[in-house]
Amino acid sequence: MPAVVLLDLNLLSRVSGSDILHRIRADRRLTETRVVIITGHPALADILHDKADAVLIKPVDVGELSDLITRSHPRGKSD
Repeated sequence: MPAVVLLDLNLLSRVSGSDILHRIRADRRLTETRVVIITGHPALADILHDKADAVLIKPVDVGELSDLITRSHPRGKSD
């Protein structure tokens, strides 16, 4: 199972990023997976902010993204 999922909200025309987020959160196998939303739409990100572990607004700084992934731990686990 992935430790971190980077999720762009504008993926495919048939499946939205918010649908993918909902499916991830509903899957018991992914309860410890962190979800980072990456989007160019701040209003949509605000709606989903409580369901994600982090929200980054495009353009995303590669260093910021790298730091976020490096310090991410699976949900529910401590250092």
